[in-house]
Amino acid sequence: FDPLLPHEPGSATDFEPSIRAMLSPKALAMTGAGVPLIQVGVAGRDLKALVDTGASDDFISEAEVNALGLTPKSSEWSHVTLADGGKQSILGRVTLHLCLGPLRITTQPYVLRELTDVATYILGSSTLRQYGASIDLEACTLRLRKGTLVCKVPLESLKGVDAVEGKTESVPVVNFAAVAICQHAEPKQVGRKQAVWMIRKGAHALLVRPRLQLNAAVTQNPSDPEVEALIDEFADVFRDVPGLPPMRPVDHTIPLVPGAQPVSRPMYRLSPLELDEVKRQVTDLLAKGMIRPSTSPYSAPILFVGKKDGSLRMCIDYRGLNAATVKNRYPLPRVDDLLDKLKGSAYFSSIDLQQGYNQIRIAESDIPKTAFRTPFGHFEYT
Repeated sequence: FDPLLPHEPGSATDFEPSIRAMLSPKALAMTGAGVPLIQVGVAGRDLKALVDTGASDDFISEAEVNALGLTPKSSEWSHVTLADGGKQSILGRVTLHLCLGPLRITTQPYVLRELTDVATYILGSSTLRQYGASIDLEACTLRLRKGTLVCKVPLESLKGVDAVEGKTESVPVVNFAAVAICQHAEPKQVGRKQAVWMIRKGAHALLVRPRLQLNAAVTQNPSDPEVEALIDEFADVFRDVPGLPPMRPVDHTIPLVPGAQPVSRPMYRLSPLELDEVKRQVTDLLAKGMIRPSTSPYSAPILFVGKKDGSLRMCIDYRGLNAATVKNRYPLPRVDDLLDKLKGSAYFSSIDLQQGYNQIRIAESDIPKTAFRTPFGHFEYT
């Protein structure tokens, strides 16, 4: 089986890879009578149709279209590409009313100049899925359903294909519902263009998802005695921030560009719930000595951002002040370099500081620049 996928003209980025396939003309010629065929009626003519559950859509030969006296209409696809790199131009698309026993169905096959030696029509997965098709291998019948009407169409040929001599390799079946699970694989990232190129050249594409396996050594019980003992030993680390941090050799400074003027922005509108939260948080910060009333010419508005637990985080919009500060171009590490360093690591830790910005003192001369306004007053950080 060779993948045969129609795609738009142009760059490879317009191509949508898919797990769909149909028999190539070369493969069909080799299998001969060993393929499932049915007889369908179209405008008084009998056609041999190949039942191909791997085909993405229906296809019909140009000779058959000419015999029916039809004129193909333009198609959204320009050609189909086989996995071995071969291509066929799509000549257009036609609308047909097929008769399969008592069943009447409407299809829109793509027109190809060459199709197969054994059939002039390919019944693909789109039509088979639309009419709930199922193949009975024992009875050699194709079962189709349209509304309450169910019919069985005999398959004229359904022989097995002889095994090819040489190496035997098992290939898992992939359908639209099941996804294969990979235990472990060395990652190798490819871009979209390269992936499309590889698929066109015949690479196998599988949709996979990782299955997380927790290390048995990782505790699942937050009240584990060892964890409790560790928390008790470092209880001071987990307590709430009581107030101002201690004096340290370095304070946070806010250098301004030459000629910068004090920045003052109007307040944002707040909901009644947010107003209550402003009052609560400002009262708490005042009690801890982290802020104080201000008469500064600077003023930034406040806004709220929801946390994962549903509570509100008060934020100060310092974008106006940031625009007037001297930019620190300290180089940040590249994300891809960090990911490379993490390769092979199994244990990770994260540090989350409570009110992290409040654990660094502001230089005395820069305190007025931190001023912010609320409906309950004008304040600045200490």
